[in-house]
Amino acid sequence: MDHSRIKRFSAHYGPPKVDLRKARIRDCWGGEKGAQVHLSHKKPEDVTREHLKEYHDVFSFVEKEDLLFYLCPIIRNLIEGGSDIWLDNYLYNLDESFESLDESLDKEEKQILRSALETIYQNGGHECWGECPNLQEATGLKAPH
Repeated sequence: MDHSRIKRFSAHYGPPKVDLRKARIRDCWGGEKGAQVHLSHKKPEDVTREHLKEYHDVFSFVEKEDLLFYLCPIIRNLIEGGSDIWLDNYLYNLDESFESLDESLDKEEKQILRSALETIYQNGGHECWGECPNLQEATGLKAPH
């Protein structure tokens, strides 16, 4: 996959309206106690593996379009360091939002997204693919048995 295309695609959806720290604050009903790691996600390369680990369980609290911003960092961190707890959470939430996101994309963006999903699948994302029926249908990639 041409990673420059996915980087441009993700950057187009940034900075996120609700970054991972803000998502944690939403999850904690406005409290900042669980959001101690400060971050500044203006562009995809600002997102570190440590940020993904710290805020692995808050993807359900970001805006749907923000999931597209985090796509490139997810792929980069997956390829560089392998799968981690953040991947499952990201994919489950992307799957939940997939139909409405897909409707908002043009033909080229849909191709980029599907190619990115194939990259995720081939680099370890297949492990949680069985819980992602919308992603399976969009890519034609089935969960391994």
